[in-house]
Amino acid sequence: MTDPSLTQGRNADQESDRALMTNNEIMALISDWMKPRNLGEPSENSTFADAGFDSLDSAELTFYLKDKLGIEIDETVLYNHPTFAALIRYVKERL
Repeated sequence: MTDPSLTQGRNADQESDRALMTNNEIMALISDWMKPRNLGEPSENSTFADAGFDSLDSAELTFYLKDKLGIEIDETVLYNHPTFAALIRYVKERL
């Protein structure tokens, strides 16, 4: 049987680690997701349209980030934050 306080401590450590993520680390997560989909090479100031994203890519990236980071992200985030830099700022606010 697992001690609930140990599980809570591990979850708090994971949340703390996520909160300290740098822009480059978040960008690396996004890049790792993009590579197998043959989307363009991202830079923080480029737009998702520049990288070849379509609406399905936008939704899938949102779900990926939710899963990887354990945070709530609105599915329309890429429309409201159309550059990689804007998305990274949005994500960091929620970590």
